[in-house]
Amino acid sequence: MQKHLTEGTPFRQLLLLLFPLLLCSFIQQAYGVGSNVIISRRLGTDAVAVINGSAANLINIFYNVANGLSVGAMIAAARLSGEKNPSGLRRCMKSALGLHMVFSLFITLLYWFYGKSLLSFLLVPEELLADSVSYIKLYSLGFPFYSLAMLVIAIQRGKGDLKQPTVELLGVCLLNILMDWLFVRTLDLGIRGAALSFTVTYFLSAVYLTGYLHKHYGILSRRTALSLPHIRLILYIGIPACLASMFYDGANTYTQTAVNRLGSTAIAAAGLSFKIENFFYMVMQAMATAAVTLLAASDGAGRRDRFKSILTAAFAICYGLAVFMGLITFLGRGILPQMFTKDESVIEMCRQILAFIAPLYLLYPVLEMLLALTRSMKKVVVPTVITLAACLGRIVWISRLPRGYSILEAKFSYPLSWIITSFLMLFYCLVLYRFSKGKTGSHSGP
Repeated sequence: MQKHLTEGTPFRQLLLLLFPLLLCSFIQQAYGVGSNVIISRRLGTDAVAVINGSAANLINIFYNVANGLSVGAMIAAARLSGEKNPSGLRRCMKSALGLHMVFSLFITLLYWFYGKSLLSFLLVPEELLADSVSYIKLYSLGFPFYSLAMLVIAIQRGKGDLKQPTVELLGVCLLNILMDWLFVRTLDLGIRGAALSFTVTYFLSAVYLTGYLHKHYGILSRRTALSLPHIRLILYIGIPACLASMFYDGANTYTQTAVNRLGSTAIAAAGLSFKIENFFYMVMQAMATAAVTLLAASDGAGRRDRFKSILTAAFAICYGLAVFMGLITFLGRGILPQMFTKDESVIEMCRQILAFIAPLYLLYPVLEMLLALTRSMKKVVVPTVITLAACLGRIVWISRLPRGYSILEAKFSYPLSWIITSFLMLFYCLVLYRFSKGKTGSHSGP
């Protein structure tokens, strides 16, 4: 496995890492689409607005912070695999499990006791507030289990495992579909059923996956101790990733308030368009995960000479995927919204959003690939500050919207932040390159 990650052709290695990640991403997104189709057709537009509105923004804050911590654990696992340090890897796994539990329990308690206040602050319409509060409370009960399950899968990916995480995620999605059928259709529990489906699915998944990790690595054994250096490494990489996610989610939440002012049709249309766009974001994140895994393993093994070839291959693949996904989104803009709803006003508004955003996909790959590079090198502070600047730019744009603004004017805040991030990350990476080149030159001599 170590040879596989640090030697050979980067293009081929990236594809081998990417295909299982893409399969997992499409399985997850297909499940999300299917779940929304069931809910929208069975429960109506208001239910879609509840699930895809401000409650979804709050839930995404948890998702992205949990995923940020998982990124830290995955990169740490990749580096330890590159160093051929199995005992350190076991301690790293146990330390990551402890961190995830503390974080996820805190968010669960926060949303359970203060969910109504947060949703009211986000200007959720009064007719949607009660259902939104009930939904987020029940949904948050599954946060600790989701966090543990995704952590185990991230660690396996960091080790370069191509098969096991794919099989596990497929099983999780099939179980989620079964739970949706049980709670939403059979028991007819409505929005509460959708939340219970998530919680039960990830409870069962976390029990199995944690047991699997313990069986193979003994992470729950008393002989495997928590490791402060590994906790620091995970936090050093994971906290900036968490902060970056929180900055984006804060900006997304603020953007959602602008959407909320346009009414339930705009809320539903923006939520549905995001579900469709999310296929693209998931593909880009899968590519970034493949790149950061290969880069971190190479860095851990002392093979930074491979960075240039890895990045060249990664950019080529990433832009090819961006063009393909942009064409699918643009050409399918008239058909895709009809999968979710029969409301013609929602369909028309969603169609306009997709036609606007699809060509702008080409702005996105630069920021994902450069963030993957800097994270793999443990250069995380400046990219986090850059992300904050981009999110502030998005917030300023929303705050300056004119009276009578359109949904597309609000939506432009997203590509605006991509432009800011990409430009600043390019500048930062050029500075890093010139600094490292100058440092190498200063040590060379006749």
